[in-house]
Amino acid sequence: MFYAESWALVHYLMLANQEKRKGQLRRFIGLLDSDLPIEEMFRQAFQTDYKTIEEELRSYIYKFAFPVLKGALSNPSVFEKEVKKHSAQRSGSSLLSR
Repeated sequence: MFYAESWALVHYLMLANQEKRKGQLRRFIGLLDSDLPIEEMFRQAFQTDYKTIEEELRSYIYKFAFPVLKGALSNPSVFEKEVKKHSAQRSGSSLLSR
């Protein structure tokens, strides 16, 4: 569960609310090299406390409507070849061995 919640938090911080917290996440990562206590780094970067972010995250998750990133591949045929190659390699293995 921790893994899924961690990715939900990253997704929220990067994409939710028209990417409102994306710059704050960058600031927090930049502060990780400082000598400040983690709570202070968090407060400085996000301009709020843990509880508020947790409430925002829960609200975001419960809406179950997540923004997505769209992009274009510069060379789709190379990607398709790699997908086919890896799919062929995995076709002989069971789900339990993955």
